[in-house]
Amino acid sequence: AARAFDLLILDYRLPDRTGIEAICQLRADPRYRHVPMMMLTGDGDMTVRLDAIRAGATDFLTKPVNIEELRLRVGNLLALRRAQRDAATREELLETVIEASSASIAIGDATMPETPLIYVNAAFERLSGYSRAEALAKNCRFLSAEPETSAVRQALRRTIDARAAGAFR
Repeated sequence: AARAFDLLILDYRLPDRTGIEAICQLRADPRYRHVPMMMLTGDGDMTVRLDAIRAGATDFLTKPVNIEELRLRVGNLLALRRAQRDAATREELLETVIEASSASIAIGDATMPETPLIYVNAAFERLSGYSRAEALAKNCRFLSAEPETSAVRQALRRTIDARAAGAFR
């Protein structure tokens, strides 16, 4: 797979398109969706600046460019990119740990009406008997709709009782 750049600096006037068109095309590619992009132009028109930002430009400079300002902005954008990559790496690690956990984990979005489930791990699927497709977007209360005698409710009860008894410490 081709490696994405850490920062792209584009001029508004490119040989075969505008910088705005290039930004739109690059933003459509998942490799460049979060890469900082800076637009340079000699055109002082505010419309061009706003169109570039709407297209996904992270920053904008008008020519002639002050080299010190360019250095500072590039430094800030590269620091932002490093922070994004670090956060993505930590998120990937956390996701791997949660997915591999033997504990049943279900996450609901409390900001949404009915608190729909937005994530369940493999242990949840094994314990509940529900696939991710069946569980996601449902309110977590759907599990309590099972009859007391159902295998799912009995498995949940055994897990809760075991946890209370200290079996999972």
